[in-house]
Amino acid sequence: MVAFETLSSALYFLDDPGGDDDVPGLPGWALIETSDNELTGRLVQGLYEDMDLTR
Repeated sequence: MVAFETLSSALYFLDDPGGDDDVPGLPGWALIETSDNELTGRLVQGLYEDMDLTR
C-alpha cells in the first residue's frame, strides 16, 4: 500500500501544471507527448486515474 500511495502521489504531481496563479511570474511546466522526437502538442494528463488496485 505504501508503494501504491507513493506512485499515486508521484503521478498526481506530474499532472499538476505547476506555477501559482496568485504569484505572477512563477514558471509552470507540463508533460507533453512526443512522436519521433517531435512534439505532438498533446498534454499527458490523468496518469494517476489509470491506476487500478484490482490488477
